[in-house]
Amino acid sequence: MKVNGTPNRSVILTGGTGILGSWILNEALEREMKPILLMRDENVHHAETRLNAVLRLIGKQSMRGAVQIVRGDAREPNLGLSAEDADTLRAKAGAFIHCAASTSFNPKDDENLWATNVSGVENVLEFVSHTGMALYHISTAYVAGTRTDVAHEGDLDVGQDFNNTYERTKCISEGLVREAFADGRTCGAIFRPSIIVGATDHGKICDFQNFYGFLRLVDLATARRPNEQQRIRLEGNADTDTNLVPVDWTAKALWHVIQTEGDRCLTYHLTNPYPDTVGRLKEWVNQVVCESNVKFDVVSELDGTPSPLEGIAHTAFQHYRVYLKHQPVFDRTNTVRATGEAVPFPQLGRDLYEKLLNYARAQRWRGALSSRALKHTAQPDAAAV
Repeated sequence: MKVNGTPNRSVILTGGTGILGSWILNEALEREMKPILLMRDENVHHAETRLNAVLRLIGKQSMRGAVQIVRGDAREPNLGLSAEDADTLRAKAGAFIHCAASTSFNPKDDENLWATNVSGVENVLEFVSHTGMALYHISTAYVAGTRTDVAHEGDLDVGQDFNNTYERTKCISEGLVREAFADGRTCGAIFRPSIIVGATDHGKICDFQNFYGFLRLVDLATARRPNEQQRIRLEGNADTDTNLVPVDWTAKALWHVIQTEGDRCLTYHLTNPYPDTVGRLKEWVNQVVCESNVKFDVVSELDGTPSPLEGIAHTAFQHYRVYLKHQPVFDRTNTVRATGEAVPFPQLGRDLYEKLLNYARAQRWRGALSSRALKHTAQPDAAAV
């Protein structure tokens, strides 16, 4: 990353306290970058508290001085900054990593999805256009929508339908970034992660969403211990892939691409090359719960009268059920070329699933930014624009 031909280690990061953003922040600090976090908290004190919680999670409390907080909001024009602060930030940073997004699949959140995922990207593009600042946009592999064929990294809108507004808004916003690349307004890269889970070494993650709803059900099942064997049916397809990627690998791969070929305006699938199927995941679950007199099964349709746990699962997974029934196959040509042997994809399987479950249990299913966790976070003086 350069400004006026000289190296620039300052990088603006949105979503830096989120599930992926927290590990992008971790990698930035590992690489001696100077992160500038755009945070939309109501005051610096609250932003500082959340940042400290994330730094504690990733083990970087001692590097607090390397991180700068700027209060702003990508959903607002000029990112919610004054003209003077915006000009200062543009002059200071060599790159912009846009990780902030609304990831809700609930139709009740559609208004916020459009405001954050589309209008927010429009504002970011306006902020970086013709400044020489590179833009690294975090999209999602699921811009592929309802496709079940091979989704290539160069594909975007090929006439597919979408499973929810989240997918649709991310597809539209990625299209906006591609247009900006093509017009020469900015350069950079687009990254498409799949389903992000905890880190490979210890299972750490800042919040328990998506796949963790399934793990929570497993945890509940092990605690019930019914007198008779109980069958828990989940709607899905045993042959469907579960494309899980550890958050630490995802952030390492992203940063490696940025630092080696990130200004080529290409798209990279940060996905699992050898995903387990729903059926193999079910086999692991049944080993975990075998002593609890519970057995999980995968069915195409939940008929008859569901058991209490089946009813809970059916309701809890209503927005995610489609991903247990079908998914695309994700081409990784650009990612493999760019990362090669430098960032090999880790071997995933039952050992990682155990780490994910055990870490969530140890945290009592409370994320690093839960109200209880934040009460115990140190709050030194903030460094803000």
